[in-house]
Amino acid sequence: MDALGRAALTAAVCASAVAVGDAVVLGLTGDNLVDDDSVRWWSGVVDVVHAAAYALLAAGLVRAGAAADAGSRARRVLRRVVTAALVVLAVCFAVGAVAGGAPALLEVPGGTAFLLLFLAGAVLGVTLLRVPGAGTAGALMAAPVLLLGLAVAAGALAPRWAHPGYAEAALYVGLALLGARRADAVVAGRGAATLRNPAAAP
Repeated sequence: MDALGRAALTAAVCASAVAVGDAVVLGLTGDNLVDDDSVRWWSGVVDVVHAAAYALLAAGLVRAGAAADAGSRARRVLRRVVTAALVVLAVCFAVGAVAGGAPALLEVPGGTAFLLLFLAGAVLGVTLLRVPGAGTAGALMAAPVLLLGLAVAAGALAPRWAHPGYAEAALYVGLALLGARRADAVVAGRGAATLRNPAAAP
């Protein structure tokens, strides 16, 4: 795993921890981990964590490129939709971190991007399930379909536990693993080519 892959995975785990933490705190106390009453520095930290995670995940998908598409035009379209959604979310959270809160102007694009991230990410994950080497990433990316269903079911019994945080965590880590797996494949391919032809080594 290269530096970008490690950074993306680390940021994804951090953002996942915030999402799951928010879900657990809400379920136990009825309060969000971050809300309008939170101190400004804490809200800023959470915004920075999300902005970094979304930006690094987008960079990983861009770098993965055709390797992640695995010869599928549909996967290429889905990857670009997910990448665009990640970029929009990164901008929204970066602005929120600087301005001390996201402006109302960004609520619609941010909400739309979040919805597209889940929908396109889950469909992309399903299409990756049978792609060699991408099964784990695909399963995690597709998991939100089940996790959101369970959240809705839990919400019918205990409304405070109806939270998308668990689904977010699976999606973020899946996207990071997809980029990391493709990066490792490229590195492995270069290593094999060097063994076959030492003169080709950089």
